[in-house]
Amino acid sequence: IVPGDQALRLSSDGRFLAYAATASYAVHHDDYRTYLWDLASGDVPRVLTTPTGGRGVWHEAVTEFSHNGDLFVAPTGGDGVAGLGIWETATGRWRGRALFDFNEVFTFPSLSFTPDGGRFLVALGDGPARLFSTEDGALLAEIHQFPNGEWAIVDPEGRYDASNGGDVDGLAWVLDTPDGMEPVRLAQLKARYYDPGLLAKHLGLSDEPLRDVAAFRERGLSLYPAVEIAEAGRAGATVRLRNRGGGIGRVQVLLNGAEVVADARPEGFDPGSDSLTVVLDLVPSARYFLPDTTNALEVVAENAEGSLRSRRARTEVMGPPRARNPDVAVGAEGEDDYAPHLWAVVVGTGDYSGAALDLRFAGKDATDVATGLRVAAERLFGQERTHIALLTTDAAGERRPTRAAVLASLDSVAALADPRDVLLVYLAGHGVIHGGQEGDFYYLTAEAASGDLSDAAVREAVAISSSELEDRLAAVPTVRRVLILDTCASGRVVEQLSAPRDVPGAQVRSLDRLKDNTGTFVLAGSAADAVSYEASHFGQGLLTWSLLEGMRLATEADDNALDVLAWFDHAERRVPELARSVGGVQKPQLVMPQGSGSYPVGRVRPEDQARIPLEDPRPLVLRASFQDEATFGDPLGLTRAVNEALREASVASRGRRPRLVYVDAEGYPEAYRLAGRYTRQGDRVEVEARLLRGDAVEAEVVASGAASDVVALAADVVARASAV
Repeated sequence: IVPGDQALRLSSDGRFLAYAATASYAVHHDDYRTYLWDLASGDVPRVLTTPTGGRGVWHEAVTEFSHNGDLFVAPTGGDGVAGLGIWETATGRWRGRALFDFNEVFTFPSLSFTPDGGRFLVALGDGPARLFSTEDGALLAEIHQFPNGEWAIVDPEGRYDASNGGDVDGLAWVLDTPDGMEPVRLAQLKARYYDPGLLAKHLGLSDEPLRDVAAFRERGLSLYPAVEIAEAGRAGATVRLRNRGGGIGRVQVLLNGAEVVADARPEGFDPGSDSLTVVLDLVPSARYFLPDTTNALEVVAENAEGSLRSRRARTEVMGPPRARNPDVAVGAEGEDDYAPHLWAVVVGTGDYSGAALDLRFAGKDATDVATGLRVAAERLFGQERTHIALLTTDAAGERRPTRAAVLASLDSVAALADPRDVLLVYLAGHGVIHGGQEGDFYYLTAEAASGDLSDAAVREAVAISSSELEDRLAAVPTVRRVLILDTCASGRVVEQLSAPRDVPGAQVRSLDRLKDNTGTFVLAGSAADAVSYEASHFGQGLLTWSLLEGMRLATEADDNALDVLAWFDHAERRVPELARSVGGVQKPQLVMPQGSGSYPVGRVRPEDQARIPLEDPRPLVLRASFQDEATFGDPLGLTRAVNEALREASVASRGRRPRLVYVDAEGYPEAYRLAGRYTRQGDRVEVEARLLRGDAVEAEVVASGAASDVVALAADVVARASAV
């Protein structure tokens, strides 16, 4: 008989029974042991032992078998620690122990194995969930969830992944410095330890390896210098830096979140110096100041090796007086009002040099985004203050997205924009990573013939790196910047329905550097280790479709405003739903500058909705099947003829939009298919078919025709089905 007040668990096959004492039972009966009973053998229960002879000390006992029953976890103690021991069920062999702080034994644990039995997850009260290996009980990762919905994954080697591209307010590094304990933003060690998709990697669900951080751990951390802004004005500022052991590296100066000085150190400066005083000349940055208001001047210093950055030293500087409107009396309303402009560079590259990289919808995506953006922006900024440069491979000449044309468009905006304006850049097409895990992201321009960028000369001729994008965006003096990337890192369209645009972890890190250095909202088509789809079902890329839909839905917002954060949030929610409908998985990634508020980029009134192009999703139709009712064969070849008619119906002609998308396959999520039988009397054929969606009958289709003209009969069947 099993004593009361114990935790009981049966293995999935019903052969083994395990039970372990709770703390109250153990204290009263001096029995801290865990028992395993082989019910099939009828032997007495086996007492599970540990190498240290430790005793289970959990306030609430927990026992659990793996899904296949091969492993068993139960409480263990001893050595002044609490733990969960791991045993092999059949032999009782000890594998190891997952360790916990002693005060955690008063929290009831929730425990679950992964399906393969290689890991188990433990949740304790309000603390982090922890993932352990069943090989030896080693801690693999901790999962932190915060009340605002943000999350972070960390592992014992220092790697981490987190929401908002690695910026989570509730989690920070803590460094022991000569000036005391200093918190450092989680993202500060991003260059070393940020590993997108970390949990999937530890669970064995990703093909990407864990980021190699051994060299970083061996070398340790070199502390950044102390930074002080001693005095500041519009003309300049004095900055003092003190070496705290890691040297004095790059000194970055930002104005209103945008970089205005990449490195303020004098030429030839020795990073090992004890201190440095920099007198900043801000006159060349005068165009970045917002007039008649305070401007945030910030200085960030790195250690000598560039691996760690200081917190931002910040002060406020009053901007210059506004330019006065000479046509309005001094003091009158509108005397100094500035009407901001929207500057947009919209690029779609689908027709590359040769056919190997070609995409179907990148050019159309860019054209539709430019059209919708113009509708929304002109409502907010006015027609004369809306400037959209559209570069697409659907065009010719100067409007074709060559490397030179894209960079020239960005340079043109930099020369004309005001700090109070808004900049939006949209890039659709292919992207690749060059340089491995720590490499840079490159957007391929129309000259590219392949994704091979191993030759430096080729990189400089057919691609734009994220570093170049960073420099170009930083040169634009606007405070408000938006970057949308619907790009890929894999080859050409590989299936009829969807073309993947894959975004590996190195791209995510590149985008985060861009966001941090330019104060830019960034929306990428998919997160690390994910795929972005071009879908015939929607007639364009899923990210673009969701953005256009979000534009139309701006009519429901206050003042019909197309708010950039609400717009991007809609895409984040909507794209995964659209991807599931085409049998894929896609999750866009949104990264935001720290502390930045949202702002509108347009306004959409109800009467504007129809002017924003948005394709109605077309039905997917699978391979049809027809049988002769008498022979159960298909002597007429009606199946082949109907499938050919479906294929023709899914191809646009004479400007006509196809009513359906034919997929030459037998199964696909949410797709339709035609199945039926026919009878023959002489040359007359009667057809009865069903239009199915999954196993559900959507409609009955009846047609008749001549056996001598099966092509016409098939066309009639497809026409009747299409009408449904």
